[in-house]
Amino acid sequence: MKKSLILAASLSLLASGVAFAGADSGAQHGHTAQNAPDAKPAPTAPAIGAHIRARFHKLDRNRDGYIDAKEARHLRSLHREFKHVARSGRMNEAEFAAWEKRRMERHTRMDKRKHVAAAKEKRS
Repeated sequence: MKKSLILAASLSLLASGVAFAGADSGAQHGHTAQNAPDAKPAPTAPAIGAHIRARFHKLDRNRDGYIDAKEARHLRSLHREFKHVARSGRMNEAEFAAWEKRRMERHTRMDKRKHVAAAKEKRS
């Protein structure tokens, strides 16, 4: 029960963080969802949560409810950071969801920077 609540809270935070980050990305540069250069509909919270759950279950090959270092090798970005994010040597679904949220936010920031750089280059 407690794990379910933690997972639900993590997924809801993930969805709101991604939605918030995505909502602001083009507004600063005069782009709206309709006129953005590569406009794609923002993923919904249930879709994001389902995606994260699917990734977790795909990585958890022995179905023990945790991702260990051996299983983390199958996702390069997680494998590189595993010792730092899974201090106990394994990661449950809520911890994976939190890590995935941070990873998605980093990618959103990187995409935002690329978009700004491309806009500056286009203007010059």
